[in-house]
Amino acid sequence: KSLYSNDPFQVPQGHIPILRAMDVPIIYQGKAIGNLMVGNKETDYDVVDLGSLEAIANHIAPVLHARLQRDKHKNNLIRTEQLLRQRTRYLSERVKELNCLYGISDLVVKPGISLNEIFQGVVDIISQSWQYPEITCSRIIFKGQEFTTKKFKDSVWKQTCDINIHGETIGTLEV
Repeated sequence: KSLYSNDPFQVPQGHIPILRAMDVPIIYQGKAIGNLMVGNKETDYDVVDLGSLEAIANHIAPVLHARLQRDKHKNNLIRTEQLLRQRTRYLSERVKELNCLYGISDLVVKPGISLNEIFQGVVDIISQSWQYPEITCSRIIFKGQEFTTKKFKDSVWKQTCDINIHGETIGTLEV
């Protein structure tokens, strides 16, 4: 509802004084989408001023609506792009994990491949499937024998898993 007042308003300390004001809702297709307020005219506001501000609000309404819709679509697009980037990163990691499993599977079914070649292949494949393969190294220790990636360095920052066969620990995998 449009209104005007020619009486001074109470305002917070430090705020400019408001001696008189006029306020008109900005309506688009029956829905309030904004507010247009003016204040401190040197003379009192009246119904003619109110009608003028309502006419301005009516002209602003479709432009403001279009701008609000554009901003809403832009924000939705930004959120969708962020979600797409997150899901792409997630799926890229899953693809690396699947490639690791397929790579190890292909390795162990090669005719004539030795156990030592399998272990060496596994450490090379596993390193490439980690989140940061450029800084990842791995090692398998199997019955005292060590198989490592070329850039392997022992570190406190690692994930370790025992290699068990029939309940007996026979080695370790470190990444």
